[in-house]
Amino acid sequence: MFANLVNWTEECSEIAKELFPMLDINKDGRFSKKDLNSLIPVILEAIRGSVQDRILDFQDIINDQQLQIGGKTENLVVPEYMKEYTESIQRIIQQTASQMEATQQMMDKVQPQLSQMQKQYKDIQKAKDELLKYDQSIEQKKQKKRKDKKEKEKPKGPQMTSGKRRDEL
Repeated sequence: MFANLVNWTEECSEIAKELFPMLDINKDGRFSKKDLNSLIPVILEAIRGSVQDRILDFQDIINDQQLQIGGKTENLVVPEYMKEYTESIQRIIQQTASQMEATQQMMDKVQPQLSQMQKQYKDIQKAKDELLKYDQSIEQKKQKKRKDKKEKEKPKGPQMTSGKRRDEL
């Protein structure tokens, strides 16, 4: 369609600015496969008329430019192009819907296993925390016993400072 466009005009830019937000479904600032994958029949129906109007606007500009240079107009091509474009989008939507359904079926099968694994992980974390607390408790008891033992081993009464044993005095 655009092969016959002689000059990109300000009007072309305005039409493109109107068309782009309709096609940028995921609002990431780019028209890409992700946008096509996001199209669902409801969205397609909502934007179909506006997209077709913008395509017709482009075709009017192309026709005007072709008439100015004495070229052939493409009015008869637009309805067929729009039909092909719409059918292509519908095929993509159907393929995407099939893929989404297959993905959902797979998720439905995997979900119970995932839930079981998450429960096991939580149980393991709980057991790990309990073991850590137990280890800390054992270590505290050991430290207390060492401290108590040192207290018992300390001599009671007056301490010798001359370096001589008690029986030598």
